[in-house]
Amino acid sequence: MTNEELALILDLSQVDYLDSAGIQLLYQLRERLRVRSQVLRLVIPAGSPANHALKLAGISRYIDISETVEDATPRGPKRPRQYERSVRISRSQR
Repeated sequence: MTNEELALILDLSQVDYLDSAGIQLLYQLRERLRVRSQVLRLVIPAGSPANHALKLAGISRYIDISETVEDATPRGPKRPRQYERSVRISRSQR
């Protein structure tokens, strides 16, 4: 991710299980992006198993959460082309 990009959208919609190590990784990633003046946005559908774990961890107080990638992507006619990078985590990547 380059310094010109302002946000990282992490799509967790296909994640079935998220333990404390995964939650800690999200907090660390958020902090690394924050010091670079960048933002982490998570995509987590309301009914997904990972959503419950993240709610218990209180992650929504610190990280923007949306239900779809489209909702997580900022809108506007003057949005720079490199505003965000989207990453999808699939079952095969775990």
